[in-house]
Amino acid sequence: MSRYNLNAGYGQLKAIAAHAMGGPVLGKVFVVCASGDQNYDKWRELMVPDPDGEIRFHTTLAAAYAAVISNRNDVILLDGQSTHSLTAGIAWTKNRVNVVGMDGGDRLVQQGAKVQLATAATSAYVIKVTGVRNSFRNVKFIQAATAATALHVLEEGGEGNLYKNCTFTFGVVD
Repeated sequence: MSRYNLNAGYGQLKAIAAHAMGGPVLGKVFVVCASGDQNYDKWRELMVPDPDGEIRFHTTLAAAYAAVISNRNDVILLDGQSTHSLTAGIAWTKNRVNVVGMDGGDRLVQQGAKVQLATAATSAYVIKVTGVRNSFRNVKFIQAATAATALHVLEEGGEGNLYKNCTFTFGVVD
């Protein structure tokens, strides 16, 4: 028997809480949890494929971003105990996708959900947002690439995007 049954008890409460964290949107909820996180097994058991067969549990932000659908108001929840590493910057071209860091929220600095570009990356940015009406809440974006091409943390070219309680940090001095 599943310890985190979605139809009753604690599992149902966690599923409701996950949807509530995304805010009042009608899109699907996707969870990103690193395999080393202590909540990994819980989230893996809770976020089973939905009735349409969509996988809703991912171990990387890049995989979750690939799964969301533009203009559906999908939500990506990032576990708040991990640094989500990227091998290349994400060119965020999709519209109306909501990203929420799950660390309790409302921190102006030192957010628990971190997205960091790897030191070997050659991308100019960690995230380049050209989509419209996206929202990012409670996330710390870190540029840690050491290549001379690593110039920015965020490149913003979209319209009406929201960055609430997010920080953008250069993680290296070179």
